[in-house]
Amino acid sequence: GLEYLILRPHNIYGPRMGYSHVIPELIKKFKNEKEGKIKFTEVFSPNHKRAFCYIDDAISQIIKLSFDSKINNQIFNIGNMKEEISMIQVGDKIRKLIHKKSKIKKGPNTLGSPIRRVPDMKKTIKYSKFKKFTNFDEGLKKTVSWYVNNI
Repeated sequence: GLEYLILRPHNIYGPRMGYSHVIPELIKKFKNEKEGKIKFTEVFSPNHKRAFCYIDDAISQIIKLSFDSKINNQIFNIGNMKEEISMIQVGDKIRKLIHKKSKIKKGPNTLGSPIRRVPDMKKTIKYSKFKKFTNFDEGLKKTVSWYVNNI
């Protein structure tokens, strides 16, 4: 008889997200390459696709759903399905922000990594009325800036 709300976050990114996620790991690799600590930057699972959600957007979705008293006993995806991007494209965008002369090398696929990870957001958008997502390039600039200054 306990009421519940289950929220399923998908590929949330932004400043202060920790260091064991793909975006901070790539930022660190490109920074190390720029500083001469490594010779090239390897991007694993280069053709796998993801849709990333900037942290501010995820928080807005969570707040809108959590404070809606009409929503009980349901499950919602938290994320963004609008900008699907391959890992090699993510690497190239980060490269352009940190080290334009970088040599990107396509690495192997990460064991157990799905080829595509994009949440179905129709239900979340319907109930939260959240529609204005942060553009990936804009969110990535903020994220890269924070990590470059804090690694």
